[in-house]
Amino acid sequence: MSGGFNFLLYFGYVFVLAVYAEAFGSYAATFLPSNLYKIGVDVLAILIIVIFTLINFIGPKAVGKSETLIVGIKVAILIAFTFIGFFFIKPELLSISTLPSMGNILTGAALLFLGYEGFGLITNTAEDINKPRKNIPRALYLSMLIVIVIYVAVSIAVVGNLTIPQLQKQQIML
Repeated sequence: MSGGFNFLLYFGYVFVLAVYAEAFGSYAATFLPSNLYKIGVDVLAILIIVIFTLINFIGPKAVGKSETLIVGIKVAILIAFTFIGFFFIKPELLSISTLPSMGNILTGAALLFLGYEGFGLITNTAEDINKPRKNIPRALYLSMLIVIVIYVAVSIAVVGNLTIPQLQKQQIML
């Protein structure tokens, strides 16, 4: 039974890796000319998988350093985006009457679930953490709290600045 669950977890990580690579390819391809967009998505998705595979082959220190750098850059971008976005919020866009459809809300919830899947990896470092019984729960709760605050702040900045049709036009899923 344990092996079956491990297989499902492994399959889930492969699926999530594909979703993340495709998302990266889609976002990065927006900087390409429109006639190269479709092929660019696939090429960039494959490229990001190859890059991270090579980093894994270099070793754990390279993985740790690159992960810290990437997370730092992402958090800095999100904080700057949110901070600037808060200055331009249109309160009427945050009204309950402008809520998206239930389908869009459920799609957003599914995407949020993918965003939280990585928290289970914190427990993989138990052997490297001082006082793991005390510090792993702290790390889990603190990291989840930080991510919730960032997700909510970004969501408020986006939805407070753009209408639902504008978001859909830009292929941003709610």
